[in-house]
Amino acid sequence: MWSNGGNRATELLWLCLAILLLNYEKAEGADSVWVSGVRAIGGGGEIVIPSLCLQPQRWYRWAEFRECTQRDSLLLLRWAQGQGYWFACVDLAWDSGLAQAQYVLRLGERVRIRSLAVRCLPDTPEVLAKRLHWIAADALGGVAAQSWVEAFLDSLVAVAEAAGYPAAQADVANVRLSGTQAELDVVLQRGEPARADTLLFVGVQRTRYDFLQRWSGIKPRQVLSEEALQGAYRSLQLLPWIELTEFPRRQRLPDGRWAVLFTVREGTATAIDGLVGYAPSAGGRGSWSGVLQARLGNLFGSGRSVFLRWHRTAGYIQELALQYEEPFPPVLLFRGRYEMRQQDTTYTSTSWEGGVRWLSYLTLGWYAELFGGRQQVEPSGAVSSMVSSTTWYLGGSIVAETVRIPSNPTEGILFRLSPSYRWQRLMSGQRRFRVALENDVEYFIPLFVPLVFRVHGHGRLLWGAEIRGEEFYPIGGVQSLRGYREAQFLTPRAVWAGVEGRWLLNPWEYLGFFLDRGWLAHGGWRTGMGIQCQVRTAIGLLQLQLGWGKDDTVGQGKLGVRIVSTVP
Repeated sequence: MWSNGGNRATELLWLCLAILLLNYEKAEGADSVWVSGVRAIGGGGEIVIPSLCLQPQRWYRWAEFRECTQRDSLLLLRWAQGQGYWFACVDLAWDSGLAQAQYVLRLGERVRIRSLAVRCLPDTPEVLAKRLHWIAADALGGVAAQSWVEAFLDSLVAVAEAAGYPAAQADVANVRLSGTQAELDVVLQRGEPARADTLLFVGVQRTRYDFLQRWSGIKPRQVLSEEALQGAYRSLQLLPWIELTEFPRRQRLPDGRWAVLFTVREGTATAIDGLVGYAPSAGGRGSWSGVLQARLGNLFGSGRSVFLRWHRTAGYIQELALQYEEPFPPVLLFRGRYEMRQQDTTYTSTSWEGGVRWLSYLTLGWYAELFGGRQQVEPSGAVSSMVSSTTWYLGGSIVAETVRIPSNPTEGILFRLSPSYRWQRLMSGQRRFRVALENDVEYFIPLFVPLVFRVHGHGRLLWGAEIRGEEFYPIGGVQSLRGYREAQFLTPRAVWAGVEGRWLLNPWEYLGFFLDRGWLAHGGWRTGMGIQCQVRTAIGLLQLQLGWGKDDTVGQGKLGVRIVSTVP
């Protein structure tokens, strides 16, 4: 029988072979023979086998000559049978005049696989059943060569190891011939599985082990298949302060237990993102806008995070947002958010929001979230027509992300779709209903190194009766429709898209241009264009944008400055 690790010297004994040897004439009185040349011919050409016993340009005693030709014939037969010619024969032709020996190998037909049965002992786990069936079905009709059978056995062992059975062995238990077709019975001894007794993290200093163990998604005593290791790898790579320097691997401990070894490079989870914009006005005096965002991540080494955002738009809009996230890996993440917005002396809006995110989908590159909240709007009294209102809303989000190198993407896609339904109640008792839809999509296309194109589209849509000004979306500026002032337009519905080209200087820096165009329900079609760059500095990544809207002169360009800084 064939095996994947045993002695194969007896593998060909189940064949019935006919060897015709020694068609030569012995010279009278000679006790030795001179061999000037040796050839092996078969299948229409010469066969090169360097390990033949009979060698040219040598004298052989008759007994030695017979022994060498027998050994060579058996070697040629084994070679033929290893190629699938199970019924091959060898003839030896001797040319007395040239003193040349020629082995003639008559191959016949190749034997092919008619049926192949694979048994897994002591039982067949569900994770192996389909894979073994597919491998066996794919092998039907193949040539029953020794190298093929050995490769087939190795593939069975590889599948078992990938399923979490590192001690698996495969052997051919039985072979039945029917003409030039063979029926093979193969036994896979799967052995004991490698189970997750413990997880080891090398290079971790601040993050707690129990958090990383739960985030990896590997459960205690779970079978350590390649699929489980890949899922853990993808999950841990989603943590912004964790980088795995190599793929996790199974390791047998001295006490016989199994461990998963993660080699980690741990960074900081705290980041600051700042944005400043300046736009000159027609009267000669410009206005400044600014955004400051700070994320304090991995608090107490447990993955908790706090997010703070302050936004000021040209002195007439100010926003403050505070968000807290509590993860319960590997399934859920809960978050709470408070936001306050003031517009001129018109109104003040405060809102509370809660959300739950399904983390188990993160390993597939996307996640789903359900959120709900309450918004309270209080007029300041400057506008007599405004009244207080309370809005309850419920919605969801689907986010997909395959972008690599977030600081300077070269390929991948970002997608977000967030519908919501709102119930609004005015102080007068009147009730109104709203439907909102927000979406964003970005696609990074590497045309050729080092040129990358970014194609993006966005939508902010709100439908309902008698939509009020405080419900409008602020559009314009570096983070939306570029080439215009921050929050220059307030509208209930807007869609915009754009394209930009980036000439990469290195993994962190680029030079580029952009062209944006959008439609606003209270503004019509708008077009913006400009140039941009990103450079790496001691305080982080510095992004500069200079844009112009439609009909702007050169001196009316809008300058945007953004700093993305990571705090050690």
